Amino acid sequence: MRPARSPAELGLTAYDRRKLERALRQSRDARHFRRLLAIKLIAEGKAPGEAAHLAALSRPAVYFWLERYLTERTASALVDAPRSGRPLPNESDS
Repeated sequence: MRPARSPAELGLTAYDRRKLERALRQSRDARHFRRLLAIKLIAEGKAPGEAAHLAALSRPAVYFWLERYLTERTASALVDAPRSGRPLPNESDS
């Protein structure tokens, strides 16, 4: 088994860690929060498998979201895309 790559080898910087910490504090969506958490843990030096376990994600999902983050370098890259289907009820509809 090859050793895990360091955050620097992955291209994650201290600036990325700070940006992810800010986004974690502002996140209101559980899925988005777990993705941000996983990427932040990797940026702090955790192995992707450990980050996946701690963030309650699968390892392949962590690799997918890590690649997406590294491509765009924004927290919004980890947000779900709009989907078709039944819309969620709004509080104003009650």
